[in-house]
Amino acid sequence: MEKIAIISDIHGNLTAFQAVLADAKREKVTSHWFLGDYLMPGPSTSTKEILNLIANTHPTICLRGNWEGVLFDSIDGKALQDTSTHLYLEDLSQHQAQYLTTKELTWLRQLPITDHITIDGWKINISHHLPKKSWGRELIVTQDQEHF
Repeated sequence: MEKIAIISDIHGNLTAFQAVLADAKREKVTSHWFLGDYLMPGPSTSTKEILNLIANTHPTICLRGNWEGVLFDSIDGKALQDTSTHLYLEDLSQHQAQYLTTKELTWLRQLPITDHITIDGWKINISHHLPKKSWGRELIVTQDQEHF
């Protein structure tokens, strides 16, 4: 029987990520699915270790999340709005990029935002947010539970 660990939104938290991987090992997980947001907005001091830990799990699935999108929008010079939040994101992205090699950036950039896998005849579609975009407010609860 396959045991799957679905891991998302690490956000540079190496300590929590190590604990999750240790738990997955105790549970004898056979497949790791990573759904994005690996590094930002967390500390860049954990960048190499997090990427190495992901690689060492030999993941079945790796997707790009919204924070990877922010990183590449900044690197690619795509204009962000001139607000304090967007200026913060731009600075954060430029800072994080300093800690990534060309090989790591290439790997992150090529990650898809959606994937699918078939297990025992069940087709499972996987995404960080929605199948055609990795960010947005569509999934935020705006009504009472009975309307959800």
